[in-house]
Amino acid sequence: MAQSQVALGFPAGSNEWIETTIGAAAEQIKASGGTLYLFELDNTANGALTYVKFFFAAVGSVTVGTTVPDLVYPFPAGIKLDVFPVGGQAYATALTVAAVTTGGTAGTTPPVSAAILRVVYA
Repeated sequence: MAQSQVALGFPAGSNEWIETTIGAAAEQIKASGGTLYLFELDNTANGALTYVKFFFAAVGSVTVGTTVPDLVYPFPAGIKLDVFPVGGQAYATALTVAAVTTGGTAGTTPPVSAAILRVVYA
């Protein structure tokens, strides 16, 4: 895992979180409530669909493959795609993420090649 985090000026109080090898291990982006403004997955190195799963819970309470995700987004193979939740997606407790090759709740297999996830949140 190679994470970085940068404070942004807009939207006010927002941050950018980047993981260059997102996979099936749950990773906490923020430990308190806030708003999810944008996320982008670079899935160009993969020949299969990758699902990004967001959990509005602390990382310690998430078991990938068992815990029901709050948001699941499919990213087709070989593309880089941005998603902008209209008006932002509020979350109350924390923001945790994982990426696997199975949609829904199940699935613990990470993408075969490195997938890069960028998240803008407050």
